[in-house]
Amino acid sequence: MTKLKGIDVSEHNGRIDWEKVKRSGIEFAVLRIGFGKNTKKQDDKFFKTNAKGCKKAGIPFGVYIYSYANSVEKAKSEALHTLRLIKGLSLSLPVFYDLEDEGTTGKCSNAKILKIAKEFCSYITASGYKFGVYANKYWFTTKLTDEWYNKYRWVAQYGKKCTYKGDYYMWQYSDTGRVEGIAGDVDMDYLFKPIKITKKKYSGKLPSLSKTGSLKIGDSGENVKLLQKFLNWAENENLKIDGKFGKKTESAVKEFQRKYGLEPDGYFGPKSLKKAKEIEK
Repeated sequence: MTKLKGIDVSEHNGRIDWEKVKRSGIEFAVLRIGFGKNTKKQDDKFFKTNAKGCKKAGIPFGVYIYSYANSVEKAKSEALHTLRLIKGLSLSLPVFYDLEDEGTTGKCSNAKILKIAKEFCSYITASGYKFGVYANKYWFTTKLTDEWYNKYRWVAQYGKKCTYKGDYYMWQYSDTGRVEGIAGDVDMDYLFKPIKITKKKYSGKLPSLSKTGSLKIGDSGENVKLLQKFLNWAENENLKIDGKFGKKTESAVKEFQRKYGLEPDGYFGPKSLKKAKEIEK
């Protein structure tokens, strides 16, 4: 049986060194995008940083949102909240709907909770993402009992064994884990399905090299813009596409060269261009 070890995190875990997390043996992550309705003040303040860190470290990830919905209207707002933040991201794991709030969703009937979950799901799946539900064992055995919840069930039950009787995709087994790169306790999970990662080559136009044979600091123009766009894709950078080869572009070139076994001289020459044509991500 497949059993992958992972974590789920939020802003409460602080700033994370994802390269250290990767080296520690963590194989996937689930990142909180925020909580409740679609307003920026309820975004997780570390979500974008964590997504970028996972991508750069090569850690497959999914996302979750903590729900306070007690109506289908609020579920729709939470779906739009999620979609606003994951727009443009390629997720390897589902979008999970965290249903556990006793004071709001928990006061609804099981039938109403099902309608809320289906409303949220309809927006997520219509946008091309997989959908799952997170809850503790008690909720899955007393509230989320319809077979509709079966596909990507993520069960929280702390201990050495998950005793939930139905099928489940993922198990959160601890909230006091320790992982290199994260200060303090972190939620730990096991995933029981293989992660399918589709890689592809860069689809944009790559720069042409001049007679001097490389692009370097001080250069400018359309080829530098093409290089900056490529580096933003390859290294998950956030370079300004201004056509000016400055220190930030040079640093991104060096990072690309280190990652793919080239001499990190900051010059984007024939070897770097050849590698740019070969890589997939």
